[in-house]
Amino acid sequence: MITDESSIPSKSDAFLKGIDVFYLQFNDVNFYIEDEDQENFYFEIFRKLFADIKFSKIFPLRGKYNVIYNAELNQNDKNKVYIVDKDFDDLLSQKKTFKNLFYLDQYSIENYLILEHSFIEYIIEEKPKSKRSEILKNLNYAKSLDQALELFADITLLHLLVQTYCLKVKNASDPPEKYIKFGDKITLNQEQLENYKKEIQTALSITNNSLLVDTEVKKIQSKFKLFDTYEILIHIPGKYLIKYFKWMIEKEFCIPSRNIDSFNFRLARSNNFENLTFLKDAISFYLEH
Repeated sequence: MITDESSIPSKSDAFLKGIDVFYLQFNDVNFYIEDEDQENFYFEIFRKLFADIKFSKIFPLRGKYNVIYNAELNQNDKNKVYIVDKDFDDLLSQKKTFKNLFYLDQYSIENYLILEHSFIEYIIEEKPKSKRSEILKNLNYAKSLDQALELFADITLLHLLVQTYCLKVKNASDPPEKYIKFGDKITLNQEQLENYKKEIQTALSITNNSLLVDTEVKKIQSKFKLFDTYEILIHIPGKYLIKYFKWMIEKEFCIPSRNIDSFNFRLARSNNFENLTFLKDAISFYLEH
């Protein structure tokens, strides 16, 4: 049976890999990213980072594997630049070192949206008569960030454990709603978290029946020095942090719920992305030498 979704025409991988040919006259540099759905979002970011480079389109390659594969194939083409999420690749020693391949230094691009200034500008757009001083007070960014870190630190460590042992258990691809209850208050779903730990324990036991989840999490914390929640911050999936702040802002400031992609895009518009200067400098150096 053909579903409505499957009947919608989609772009093939070959099409996505070859479309850059049509933009040779419009792009001085071709930027390649992982996610097809993030094209406009990345364009908003890169036009700020690379204002002196002419480009009219960014090219998604549908997954990290495809980006890295194509980066390896095109190492001698100075006009092609490939960008991928960090994920846990640095911790797991999985980063590839091609001269045209650049990694974010936080888990994902959404992590770079977690800025007090961007949240304030978003709230003012929704509530133009609000006073900045009151927004600053009620947002209470430092406290809110502490709560987000407390909520997601343990989940992130469990995801890292799954990937460390290559267990066949879903992990960071799971939505935050699986582990967090977003209601009048925001709390951990303890029952779901315990079920997740049991699922991991079952998979661990297949690998080695002497391994215990809690013990292995402590080993990971020690190995990667992730005892302080702020040391874990760059490793927490950005979609988790974004979901938390979106919920908190809508509740605290009585703002109607918005589409998460719209929320991200509007945060990007008010962000100068100084926290991505490292990426701009690395790519600029590559293009100039």
